[in-house]
Amino acid sequence: MAKHAVKLSDPEETDYYEKPFGGLFGDAKIAKVVEELIADPDTLYSPTDLAELTESTAPTVRAALESLLAQKLIKKIKDDGVHPVYKVNKNSKKFIALSLLAFAVKDDVDGTDAMDTAIHDYCEYFRDEEKQEPYVMTAMSWISCITTGGPSTGAV
Repeated sequence: MAKHAVKLSDPEETDYYEKPFGGLFGDAKIAKVVEELIADPDTLYSPTDLAELTESTAPTVRAALESLLAQKLIKKIKDDGVHPVYKVNKNSKKFIALSLLAFAVKDDVDGTDAMDTAIHDYCEYFRDEEKQEPYVMTAMSWISCITTGGPSTGAV
């Protein structure tokens, strides 16, 4: 399979690489928040942390978090009324899709095959030895296999 990397000498291509998810979602602040969350899904995030990471205002980040919460991409794990804490909902199929999209953007820019490798490794890991057919994939088991090298127990 031929690899075609985006050359970063062209300013438009550099913009592509530097924008969340290759600019697919535009320059929206919510895309920057999502990018941070997907990049490190095991971290616990406060609105203040995300505002600093995305160079956004607190109201913008709070609005993004409310939207992502409503879409069940994140969970609020602490809410003392003043300092809420959020984490990625790894059971969300959107999380898996966005993780694959992040691999795809990297592949397009660098000419790698990280997305193909992740999917292939997952399928090989769960291949039924007797039937030589892929095991039924679930979002949780796929991401666990990719990030830890082993199957998920279902715990989040």
